[in-house]
Amino acid sequence: DHPGGPDVVSCLAGKDATCDFEDIAHSDSARDWANKYIIGYMEGIDDDIKMAKRIPKTSELKSKPGGGGEGLMILLSVLVVGFAAVAYFVLKA
Repeated sequence: DHPGGPDVVSCLAGKDATCDFEDIAHSDSARDWANKYIIGYMEGIDDDIKMAKRIPKTSELKSKPGGGGEGLMILLSVLVVGFAAVAYFVLKA
């Protein structure tokens, strides 16, 4: 019953979905809901997370300098707006 549809989950089946999960910036209620579906932990995961047996709340996440996809999201946004502007002017001509 994933709000984004079953394909969102099934395309990540058998893979580490941590980055994909975190990139979406899921709410704490989504994190609580997802706790029911934890089936294991990847090798090298923090012992604190394993002991808690739950996905950390947003406020509990460690900030990683230089990490995250903020820069990529800005670039993607600029590209989408740029392509939309080009398409607008080409179709208008």
